[in-house]
Amino acid sequence: MAAAIDLIIALIFIFAVIYGIIKGFIGSVSWIFSLLAAFAAALLLTPVLSALLYDGFMLDRVSAAVETAAVGLFSGDTGLAKLFEEKPDVFMDLLSRFGADAAALEEYYGALDGLGTETAKILVRDAIADPIAEMLSNAVSYLIIFLLVMLITKLIFKQLNRAVNATPLGVVNRILGACFGVLWSYLLVSLFVVILWKAWPAFCAMQPDIFYPGQLESSYITQFLLNHNIYSGAADKLLALYNIS
Repeated sequence: MAAAIDLIIALIFIFAVIYGIIKGFIGSVSWIFSLLAAFAAALLLTPVLSALLYDGFMLDRVSAAVETAAVGLFSGDTGLAKLFEEKPDVFMDLLSRFGADAAALEEYYGALDGLGTETAKILVRDAIADPIAEMLSNAVSYLIIFLLVMLITKLIFKQLNRAVNATPLGVVNRILGACFGVLWSYLLVSLFVVILWKAWPAFCAMQPDIFYPGQLESSYITQFLLNHNIYSGAADKLLALYNIS
């Protein structure tokens, strides 16, 4: 088991170095900057795009869905006042389905006193549709902005990486890429090893035929990473949350 763990860790480091050489430093770090740029852009621009989607498209679509789901409910002898007064199950189920607050909606309807019946029905329908329309607008806007910025930044870094590799700096780019590969693999594997070490007694208790005390102590790479990492204190606090000691 110890030899297998050492082999797996060594292969991860070798893969990281080769990947870093092939991708280069710029290519290796591009996903980090792309993610940061995508998150930042989505955070800043989602409200703007969401408002446009909500007003120009989403509210109408969700309102149409409410209209379809409420066929016959707002028409005929069943008026809005009667619906809010009696609160039939079919009406309450409709509000629950679309995430509308019944009390807030009733208060909103009360403020519409004096408007025509058809106008009030349209406004109430839109109010029922509002939570879902807003939720969908936010989600779709976030995804569009995130994916678009991610794609654009990746393309920019790809072209930059290609341009650098075409110059004498390409060698430096690949060397730094290998160094970055060692760094990120060290950080990830060290975290895994620390958590594995802390959880090992639980594995030994659950599967004694496979795991037993002292196995990890025979792993040279594991011992090295346990003695040279930045996670030990943080891992203790994290695992304490799950009652793993």
